[in-house]
Amino acid sequence: MERKCGECTGCCEGWLADTVWGRAMYPGKSCYFLKNKKCSIYELRPNNPCRNFYCSWVKDNNNEFPDWLRPDKSGIIMADRETPSGTKYIAITECNKENKNDIKSWIKKYQLKTNKNITTYFDGHWEHYGTLEFCSEQSKITGV
Repeated sequence: MERKCGECTGCCEGWLADTVWGRAMYPGKSCYFLKNKKCSIYELRPNNPCRNFYCSWVKDNNNEFPDWLRPDKSGIIMADRETPSGTKYIAITECNKENKNDIKSWIKKYQLKTNKNITTYFDGHWEHYGTLEFCSEQSKITGV
């Protein structure tokens, strides 16, 4: 079953740092074109980041990520990324400041089960899980 964004606008709410038609969005600043939880330029939205970005939850065709991890339900957004050296990982960023203990616990269990590289950003703090090489490279990038 193919997943869809549905009513979720997590990536447009600024949790994806980028620009849309020259207007910056970043944590704490939603996309300029997001009006009443809907894209006001949907038919004219640019390829990058709008048409080409899909969060890891939407791209998960194997149902590794439960339904409750959809960004608008969980308060996190997951994105497939690659380090400068080419190592693939999942970047997980909080979308709100609600208690994340259940999510943090799930992430740790998921990482141990799958051995995937993961970087999280919660409450202004970075954490890295995965291979020693990945964690070392991410630590140099994030300073943690």
